Amino acid sequence: VKGCPVVLIKGVAYLEGVTVEVMWKAIADIQTRLKWEKLFSTFEVIEKLPQESAEVIYFGLKAPFAVQDRDFVQKRTILHDYPAKGQVLMHFVSIEHPLKPPMPGYIRAHTYISGYFFKEVSLFPLKTSISIVTQVDIKGYIPKMIVNMFAASGSRKWVESY
Repeated sequence: VKGCPVVLIKGVAYLEGVTVEVMWKAIADIQTRLKWEKLFSTFEVIEKLPQESAEVIYFGLKAPFAVQDRDFVQKRTILHDYPAKGQVLMHFVSIEHPLKPPMPGYIRAHTYISGYFFKEVSLFPLKTSISIVTQVDIKGYIPKMIVNMFAASGSRKWVESY
C-alpha cells in the first residue's frame, strides 16, 4: 500500500507433488488448516458474501511469551481460474464487522493487504508455486528482539509446517 509505514513481505515457495487444489484448500478450509496451523487460537467464518466470492473471517493468533495475542477481522476473497485457468488467487484485507468488535485478551491487528497466488509450475514432476504477499500492522508494543527473531524466518517456517 503506497505510503504505508508497515513493511511489505513477499515470498515464493514451490511444493512438489501437490496440486493447486490441495494447496489452496489447505489454507482456506478451516478444518484442514487447523490440522497443521499451530498459531491459531480461534478461527471462524462470520459471514459469507457470495456476490463477491468472499467471506468475512475472524481469527486469533497465539503470540510468543511476554507478548499479547493478536486477532484479525478480514474480508477474504477467493478467485478460481484467475488470472488464468487452473490458478487461484486469495486476497485479504482488514474490515470492521459488528459481530466481532475488539475482543478482550487480544490486540486487533490490521491487514493492509495480504494474499496468496497458486499456480502449477510443471506437470512432470508435478510442482506448484505459492506466492505470498503480506503487509500487516500487528499493533501494540513488541520488543524489537522478538520482532527480529520471528521476522526473518516466520514465513519460511509457516510454509514448512504444511
